[in-house]
Amino acid sequence: MPEPTHGKEASFFVKPWITLRDVISDLPPLSSEKGKNIDGHIPLHRVPLLDDKKLFWISNTPEGQTALNNQCINPDCMYQGNRIHGAKHNAEGINQSNTDTPLYCERCGKILPRPYTEDKKTGERRFMKAFTSAYKRMSWNEPSSTLTQNFQYACSDNKLHPTQNRVLSLYEGLIIQTILPYNYSFEIDGKYVSDSLIRDSIGESVPPLLIDKIANHILSYHATGQ
Repeated sequence: MPEPTHGKEASFFVKPWITLRDVISDLPPLSSEKGKNIDGHIPLHRVPLLDDKKLFWISNTPEGQTALNNQCINPDCMYQGNRIHGAKHNAEGINQSNTDTPLYCERCGKILPRPYTEDKKTGERRFMKAFTSAYKRMSWNEPSSTLTQNFQYACSDNKLHPTQNRVLSLYEGLIIQTILPYNYSFEIDGKYVSDSLIRDSIGESVPPLLIDKIANHILSYHATGQ
């Protein structure tokens, strides 16, 4: 395999990590609200709409954190010590999320801006069962986590924009997955294929830059006779 080229800390041998800030921070802002979710100048820089509940949850979520841990926003309380969502191994060694994470402030009793489900018959709200990385914002100063076919869903693993109220756009996905610099096309007869097909193609792909680096490394060995 090729030698590492980047690391958490720069050294004589490696450059510092390429962070999310390095690659997408200059793009025009978007929001998952109607009329604000599409950029008219950059093809594929668009995101799905979110309903008011999800927008409320993520708008109260700090960078690098999950909406599952949001604290009280009641101006008469603002308690920040509510129990956070976590996970632990059960007796069989399987990692399971907590089932006692509070949905209501443990001090004032007001509902927290945390994801919940609602019983259609009774109207009762229950904390949403989810992995601890769901509804989680990414961090500007770290590399992106792996993109999957679900990267355009707010509940997906660590895929909310670091500061804007939305998921990653398709265009951002192409940048992060290193597809953008290469010769590709998602058009058939001059029209873009569906967003879902583009999203699945990004999430199923091996980053072309990785393939490029490995292939060139192998070729260099053949060229030198090693």
